[in-house]
Amino acid sequence: MSAVSPSIYENISIIKNQTSYPISGIDQRTSTVSFDYYESLFSPIVTANIALVDTNRLMSKLPIQGNEKVSFSIKSKLGTLDFNNKPLRIIGAPVAEKEPNRELVAMSLMSETAEENLKTTLTEKYTGKISDSVRKILTKELGILPNKLFIDQTLNTYNFLGSSKDAFKIIIELCQKSIPYGSDGLPGYFFFENQLGIHFRSISKMIEQDPYPISYEYNAILKNDENHDYRILSFRTIRNQSTLNALKSGVYCTRNIFFDPRLLEYTELIFKITDKGEMTLGDKPIKKPNTLGKSVKTASSFVSEDTDFTRTHFHILDVGMLESKSTKVNNNAMEWQAYSTSRYNILFSKMLNVVIPCNPNLLVGGLININVKGDTEYDEIESGKYLILNICHHFDTTRSYTSLTLVKDTPG
Repeated sequence: MSAVSPSIYENISIIKNQTSYPISGIDQRTSTVSFDYYESLFSPIVTANIALVDTNRLMSKLPIQGNEKVSFSIKSKLGTLDFNNKPLRIIGAPVAEKEPNRELVAMSLMSETAEENLKTTLTEKYTGKISDSVRKILTKELGILPNKLFIDQTLNTYNFLGSSKDAFKIIIELCQKSIPYGSDGLPGYFFFENQLGIHFRSISKMIEQDPYPISYEYNAILKNDENHDYRILSFRTIRNQSTLNALKSGVYCTRNIFFDPRLLEYTELIFKITDKGEMTLGDKPIKKPNTLGKSVKTASSFVSEDTDFTRTHFHILDVGMLESKSTKVNNNAMEWQAYSTSRYNILFSKMLNVVIPCNPNLLVGGLININVKGDTEYDEIESGKYLILNICHHFDTTRSYTSLTLVKDTPG
């Protein structure tokens, strides 16, 4: 059995009114045509799509109206995609195409936390470290178990109000404002879900983790080798390093203007990358921004002595908004705004789409080694460690494979 061969549907069941209805199996008159499972660094929920051929009209007899649970376990050669103990929810009534002796049914699934999140309205005040506030929101408001949370501690504190927003929206807004604790890493977090649970992870910490233990190979010979489970079936570069795009995004040099409403003064800072760097996925460190040309001015025109900047940021400092007598800046944007903007943009310097034989062990937010081989030697620019940005595990009646979107901040 090859990892690209059809996988085994050990269980796909709809749970309605506490009763389980199997929709796939040898003795069932309902068969699964395809199953797609998705994770993304940009999404705090996992999703899935199922396509069925229903000769017993089971979907119409139940009927499926949305919000029913679906448990599943799909086994491939390299691992098992198991959601028997944490079922997904059907988003809405399925789309059905009726024929004389059968129905073709398509259903979309999402995490249970997606519905719980929409029911939340945060109104209280949160204080202290950002990571502690994130943990409090996820456990108290969404009921996430501690063993399903993976949160990197933040260095900075931030006092804020829920402002009647839902939990996911608040946490996503906190990502850019978060500085990792215990490292020299740049600000910038991602909030996402994978098979293990829900994550609030620093970019720096994710890059420091160990990659998947086996490297994937891409060359013309291995591509058609059915017995090689760690070959790359398809390899496509969808974004490469562009100096013009980097300049537009303000990667190298930005002007940052901050307004202090208490003193009615503006502070202008020029952030430029320097030779000091932090760990990256390639063979060169990221050049960390350095603060240059600090000046305090009144509300008049700005004329910077440094004309190399290619982007300007404006920010109103939070002074006394929650504590009227306080003169301290709440989570000073001078410490994270330009840094995190630079870090996010650098992370997406290089982006690939690859298709490999199905491997359910791969998770979004993890690292993977890619070896790209030319005629005789490995390509040192394309090869190396990549961060998994998006992942799709696909299963159908003839094959199973995993599609990945990978990103890298430096070559090599």
